Amino acid sequence: MLAFFEELLVREADLPESRGYREWKKKHFAKGRKKGRAEGLAPLFCLYVQRLGRDLTEQEHTTLRVRLDSLGPDRLGDVLDLDGTQLAEWLADPEAK
Repeated sequence: MLAFFEELLVREADLPESRGYREWKKKHFAKGRKKGRAEGLAPLFCLYVQRLGRDLTEQEHTTLRVRLDSLGPDRLGDVLDLDGTQLAEWLADPEAK
């Protein structure tokens, strides 16, 4: 009986991809990646909040997302060795590396 149900299952790779399906897939995968990234960054943002002793501003959230792309996760972790004042200065400096 299990074999019967296994035959009914269709792998995604076996489905013809219509234009509508490709667009749906692209949209929903992008939403999933965005949500996953936000959830993955939450613990890092908490570390910044602890180090700064205050909540991050919206601009600082944006800065960290941009710097994650440009500088990478290792650098975002490295700057957590700075004290709160130095970290705030690093976040405010548009040329910071």
